[in-house]
Amino acid sequence: MAIDQVEFMQGLMQTNSLRERVLAHVRADMAQKKLPSGSDRLINHALTCGSLARGEAATISGYSDRQAREAVAALSNKGLLASNSPRGKQVRLNFSASLAEACFPELFAAGADESTEGP
Repeated sequence: MAIDQVEFMQGLMQTNSLRERVLAHVRADMAQKKLPSGSDRLINHALTCGSLARGEAATISGYSDRQAREAVAALSNKGLLASNSPRGKQVRLNFSASLAEACFPELFAAGADESTEGP
C-alpha cells in the first residue's frame, strides 16, 4: 500500500479525532435520555482498550452491577458495543452501520460528493 493511499484514508477516517466524535455522539444520546448517564465512561474505556469485561462495567461507570449491565445492554443495542455471544464475558467496541456516518462523517461526505456529480 502506498503512503499516499494511507494518507488519503486517514483524511477520510479522521482517526485523530475519532474519540471526540464518538464521545460527543454518546453524550448527545445521554442528554436525550437515549443512553444512561455514565455510558460515555464505558465507551471511553472501550476506545482506549478495545474491550472491557462485563464485570468491570460497574467499576468503570460508577454504577451498581445492575445499572452497569443495563448500560452495557443499551450500548450494545445502539451498536457501540458488541460481544461474540449474548452472555459473553467481554464486550468490544463496535461501529455499526447505523453509526458510521456519525463516527466517520468525511467518509460519507466524500461519497456524497461523488454520487451527486453529473456524467
